[in-house]
Amino acid sequence: MQLDVHLGEKKNYTVSYQFYDNPVAKLIYERMYDQENHVIDRTIFKNFGETVEELEIELTELVEKLNEHIGLETTDTLDKNVLHREFPKYNDIYFNDEYVGPLLRRFNTVIHHIEHISRVPDQQVFQFATEDDGVDMQRSWYELFTPYKKKGEMFMHYPHVGKHFLELFFDKDYNVPAEQIVLTKKVVNTFSFWCGKDRIPTPEQHKHFYSEMEEFYKKVQGKLPYYWGDPRLAIGYIPIGKCTSNIDDHIENISKNKYIHSWTLK
Repeated sequence: MQLDVHLGEKKNYTVSYQFYDNPVAKLIYERMYDQENHVIDRTIFKNFGETVEELEIELTELVEKLNEHIGLETTDTLDKNVLHREFPKYNDIYFNDEYVGPLLRRFNTVIHHIEHISRVPDQQVFQFATEDDGVDMQRSWYELFTPYKKKGEMFMHYPHVGKHFLELFFDKDYNVPAEQIVLTKKVVNTFSFWCGKDRIPTPEQHKHFYSEMEEFYKKVQGKLPYYWGDPRLAIGYIPIGKCTSNIDDHIENISKNKYIHSWTLK
C-alpha cells in the first residue's frame, strides 16, 4: 500500500509513502480508491524557507479584506487564539462563497502556519486534504493517537473545523468557546507529512508532558465530554505511514516545489 505525492505545478517531483498495517491506515488507503484527485489547499508547506514576518504581513492583509466584506468581531492579529475564533464562526456560512470562502480558509491556514513556525522552528511539515466526508471513528482506533512524531512519518491530520485537545494545550487556550472544541471523531482522508526530527521523549519527559497536559485539562474540563485518560480525547494524531526513503534527501526538492499537484496509489 503506497501513496505517491506529486509536487510542483507541473508534477515536478514525487515523494512516496508506505502505509502502516493499522486499521485507520488501511481504511484511508481503501477509501482513496473511490476519490478523484480533488485536493483542498495545495500550498500548506511549513518551515520551508518562509518567515513569521512574511506570514504576519499576509495575515494582516487577510484580516483587512475579511473585515471589509463580512465584519469581524476582532481584528487583533497579536492574539492568535482570539483571532482564530473568527474562522469557525463564519466558515459554514461562507464555505461556498467564491471570494470569502478561500479568504477564510487561507486566514485559518496562515494562523496555524505562524503558530507552527513559532512553536517548532526548523521542523518541516507539509499537508493536504481530499474532498472527503469521512467515517465515524471506532472506539478501538482511539488507541492509535499519539502526540509524538518520527521523522518521515505520515499522519492523519486533524479533519474538523475547530480545535482539538493537543492544539488547545499547546496554545494554552483556556478561554476557547466550548462549541469550538471538536475532538477528532472521524477518519477522513487528510494528510500531514512530518519532515522534521524525531519528537520522541524519554520516559521522564513523557511523564512530565502528560502531567502538564493533565493540569491543563483540569482547567478546561467543563468544556470537554470525557474524563482525563479517556482515549476519546484523541490527543495528537494517528500515524498512517512512513516515507519509503530518507526524508532528508527530499527536503531541497520539496522546498522548490511547494505545491500539491496530485496523488496516486499503488
